[in-house]
Amino acid sequence: MKYVMPHRLLEFLDFSYPVKSILVIESDVYLKELLNLFPMAKITFCGSDEYKIETNKEKFSDKISYLQAAYNEERLPFSAESFDIILGNGLLDENFNPQDIASGLGSFLTQTGYMLTSFSNLLFKPWLDKLILEGRSEFIVRRGYTKGDFERLMTASFYKEVFFAKVHTDSEKEQLEEEPPFYICRAYKSVYPVREIKSLFDAETRKTLSKLIRRIEFDVDIHSNIETLREFIHKEGIFNEYLRDFIKEACFSHKKVAKLLEDEGIL
Repeated sequence: MKYVMPHRLLEFLDFSYPVKSILVIESDVYLKELLNLFPMAKITFCGSDEYKIETNKEKFSDKISYLQAAYNEERLPFSAESFDIILGNGLLDENFNPQDIASGLGSFLTQTGYMLTSFSNLLFKPWLDKLILEGRSEFIVRRGYTKGDFERLMTASFYKEVFFAKVHTDSEKEQLEEEPPFYICRAYKSVYPVREIKSLFDAETRKTLSKLIRRIEFDVDIHSNIETLREFIHKEGIFNEYLRDFIKEACFSHKKVAKLLEDEGIL
């Protein structure tokens, strides 16, 4: 029996952070629903099939941007940190160097962004039996992974947090198996505390705050920098809980810095 990945990636979306831009790779089946879910976001569709691109242009007009390119054969022409979400079914299933693909796509994610994809589970018994009987030839072009394999791949590709969801088809036979045929993976560029910090203030504000805190940490013109920090956090509306988390992430001696700012009435 042939098992086909259901189109269920959007069930695993994370709505915790603002979404301004989305890259959809090959999986045009999600375009219509994404337009409904994120009407203000800029959506880009990347596909290698010219006919598929032209068909979607007729369907969605100028609501979507298009790029004809083979994402697993060439580096895509996007700037760093261009997208909040990159998604597509089986993005790492059909290529010879999945780590290069994963890390390359990760460079296009914003600091609060994530990749959403799926993969075939090698421990699903019908596929494992086929692999044992026929050898690895089928997986030279189309890869299968265990959940642990895929997590290690994403970690090696500089993703900081990875979550999984089991995906089943409607096959009654499949329900008897211990392992699912597919997994969905949501992989973040940053860990949760860093995502929270970076979601509230822009890069320039964070850069200035980091510079002031690090100067205080290393006793550089400390009294002047404390007063400058006091004025800066008041001007930018930086609240205590955010400042504590920021210090914890930015400083080696975060307890020392927090205590100093507490003594100065800043925290």
